[in-house]
Parts: sequence; structure tokens; C-alpha cells
Amino acid sequence: MRWDSEFDGPLPAPTVDTIPRAALWARQRYGPSLAVVHEDRRLTFFDYVDGALAIAKALIASGVVPGDRVAVWAPNTVEWAQVALAVHCAGAALTPLNTRFKRGELDAILAQARPRIVFTVQEFLGRGYARELRSLASQGNWRTVLLDRHTGENSLSTFVATGKGTADGEVDARIDSVAPSEVATILFTSGTTGRPKGVMLRHGALVRGYWTWSGVAGMRAATVICARIRSFTRSGSRPASSPPYCGA
Repeated sequence: MRWDSEFDGPLPAPTVDTIPRAALWARQRYGPSLAVVHEDRRLTFFDYVDGALAIAKALIASGVVPGDRVAVWAPNTVEWAQVALAVHCAGAALTPLNTRFKRGELDAILAQARPRIVFTVQEFLGRGYARELRSLASQGNWRTVLLDRHTGENSLSTFVATGKGTADGEVDARIDSVAPSEVATILFTSGTTGRPKGVMLRHGALVRGYWTWSGVAGMRAATVICARIRSFTRSGSRPASSPPYCGA
């Protein structure tokens, strides 16, 4: 069956082959159009991508280098989406963490992933996420940034401010250096039949998958997609990531 969608067929350009380049392409094409809606917040493509680039500058300023892992342990929010794109723009690998992970599971996965930074929230599902992170046995050298704290120590705004001295050209260079074959995201399995294992998803495969899924779903520019699945899952990342790259 062929769906009537402008996103059927090959990618829009040979160079739109990584997540950062796809986002920049969408920003240029759909800039003032609505990209993300969450509760009472509405972001255009300009807002969404520019916010992610500001976070990417802070990641670079904090010492994140290509190949590093950056984890997110938080519920779906606008900040989650922007941090995910920022990690890719900085050339690092995104490591989403299941919000249902128990303390022992989280400890084991962080020990394997060794993230440079963990983005989290102060509290969710009745648990003190930030407090648990501080007390984990695997506590390494990662920095904790709180997505739901708007001012003060460890807040996202304070973190973003540290990147103001990072030149636009540094972010551009990172984006240009990302190859389609490089790891974009590491998703850890549930560990039902053994220890959780990190599944490595590469930029080229993800972009092709997002584009193809958009065509199969019949999406067009300005299509509205309700993404209810948690972003830390493979299925959850698809509706969260595909629409911003195709104007939906």
C-alpha cells in the first residue's frame, strides 16, 4: 500500500543523513511553524532547534566530546526533546533511562554507560530522582542537571548560561563531524532475561527510519501527532522525533 505523503521516497537531500543535519534542514524549511506542544507551551521550529543549539553549546563548554554518553532520566517534557537534540548536535550519544528503573537497575546501567552528564528532575512518580542519583554506588564523575529547576545550582538555565562563550562555529563543526555511521542513541534493554544490554542506534539508520515512518504514517507538514509513549523507549522516540524533521 502506498500512502499519500510528501515524505515517501528518498531523503530530501544526500546531506540530510544525521539527526543534527535533519533538524537544521527542518528549521530552515519550517522555521516559524509550530513544532512542539506540551501543556501550555508552544515552540516553533526556530524555538525548538535554537534552544537545542544553546544546550549543545553548554555541553561543549562542560567538556563533552564526540563519543561521550549523556543520559536523560526524566518524564516527557519540552526540555527532554531539546536536550536529546542537543546531545546529538554536540556529537555525543544519547542514553535515555527508563523512568521505572529501580535503584539497582539504574546503578548497574549507569556503571556500564558512564555518562558525562545526567539530565533528570527533582521528583517523579513519588521518587526523589536527584537524591537517588547522588546516593548511587556507581556515582562517578557525571554532572547532574535538573530539567525542572529553573534557577539556581544544577538548574537547566544555569547550565545553558555556561555555554554563552561557545562560538556558533564550534557547534557547527561538531554537527559537520557527525557521520551517519556513528552512534546516536544507546537504548538499554529491560534485562528481563539477563543483565540490561545497551543497543546502539546509528544516525543514518534513525534518520532513514524517521523519514520512512513519516511516509508510512501519511504525515504532511502541519500534521499534529499526539505522542503519549515515553521518550526513553524506541517506540516513544519515533513519534517524538519524526514530526520535527518533516514539519509535522
